[in-house]
Amino acid sequence: MTSLQTPIPPSPPPRFLKRLLFLLKDSFRKPDIQERGSMLFFSYSHKDKVFVEKLYAALSPNYEIWVDWEDIPPAVEWWEEIKRGIEDSDYFLFMLTQNSAISKVCGQELEYALSQGKRIFPIVIEQPDPVPLSLRAINWMFFTPEENFDVCLTKLLDALNINPEDARLHTKFYGLWRDWVSHDRDRSYLLRGKQLWEATAWLAASDNNTPLPLQEHREYIWASQLAQFVRIKRIATGIIVSAILGVLATLHFLTPSLCENGSFPF
Repeated sequence: MTSLQTPIPPSPPPRFLKRLLFLLKDSFRKPDIQERGSMLFFSYSHKDKVFVEKLYAALSPNYEIWVDWEDIPPAVEWWEEIKRGIEDSDYFLFMLTQNSAISKVCGQELEYALSQGKRIFPIVIEQPDPVPLSLRAINWMFFTPEENFDVCLTKLLDALNINPEDARLHTKFYGLWRDWVSHDRDRSYLLRGKQLWEATAWLAASDNNTPLPLQEHREYIWASQLAQFVRIKRIATGIIVSAILGVLATLHFLTPSLCENGSFPF
């Protein structure tokens, strides 16, 4: 008597498995982002360039610094470059003198930094009159001739080292939002995996963050969360469908053998 062998059920369709593996990999892919140190933006009147060069020399070993050394006439391209420099910086250092207090360009830079939610550090070189309204409620760092420069520098460094990660994340996620928008909100520029968890935790603690998240941050992180939810839902659906197909395939191949053995259950 010839024994009947139970056929081995086939594997799920290869194309489906490839698609499922792609979705899993894509769901947890990290954006190609390199972490960096803090960046400072110097806003100053070029009439005070001597002091700015001294402060730059003292801070540049530990920080990236965006500073415009050329006294060039304002233009559209120039202002866009200034705005980009402010956006990419974590701290905004305003060199406060009588010259900068009355400078239209310095005032524009200050207002844009405030609109970006940047941490502002007024570096007082001399007491101006009047003081810009937007700086009156912010703690000043005094570097006047009467003060010891090294002592003042130590105080500034201590202030810059207070929760620097919050400022860096604020800058990083804004930059990622900007890239996403510039690419027509392509979903490949959204956050995934560890980066998304980091952004979600940062936004959840926004009441304690300084600076506070902007609407652009919220839009970008919420869009990333939605895209992640859709990916996970597609993966879960794929797994369920795969399981159902596997069961149906097994029944399809086992049914003839069970019928011939007389052991079919119904």
